[in-house]
Amino acid sequence: MILTADVPPGFELTTDDNGHPVVRHRPEGFNLDAVLSVVWLSVWMCACLWLAYVALFAPAKTSACIALFIPPFWGALIFVTGWRIWAHFSVTRITLGPDVMEIERHLHRFRSRQQFARGEVTAVRRIGYTGTNLIAPTSWGLAIDSGTTALVLERKSLDKVNWLGTVIARWADVPFAPGWDIPPQED
Repeated sequence: MILTADVPPGFELTTDDNGHPVVRHRPEGFNLDAVLSVVWLSVWMCACLWLAYVALFAPAKTSACIALFIPPFWGALIFVTGWRIWAHFSVTRITLGPDVMEIERHLHRFRSRQQFARGEVTAVRRIGYTGTNLIAPTSWGLAIDSGTTALVLERKSLDKVNWLGTVIARWADVPFAPGWDIPPQED
């Protein structure tokens, strides 16, 4: 079903304890988005520290007003930092069992798990994301339809999406056609 010679970089093929095929995807290589996230979050962190400094050492009226902004700024910083770490460093594991496909994304102790019965999968689709420059290049995602739509890959190269889409479509015995692209989504 899966030919190891065709596996694109970033994917690894193994089997689970029951002998079912497992596809693991780990983000690899230089990622400009990750670098820009680090720079942006560093600037945000400096702004949060500056707000805390002003709240502590400014005159009473000013510090009371600024103190109202500190919890939302710090809360948003913590949330966005966690979200970017999850996006850049989590590992996706797809187990293709005889009747159920399990997609698990994990990072340390945090896990997200979805299961799809073979008979419930109606389509495997490619999703296009438009990009106009180096910071936001054109990229692709992979979605599975089974009553609801679940994203398996986001913002990857076309060869990776086509390879995994073909593997999942073969397993589910549903079509995967490049012509099924959703119109590109603007960022």
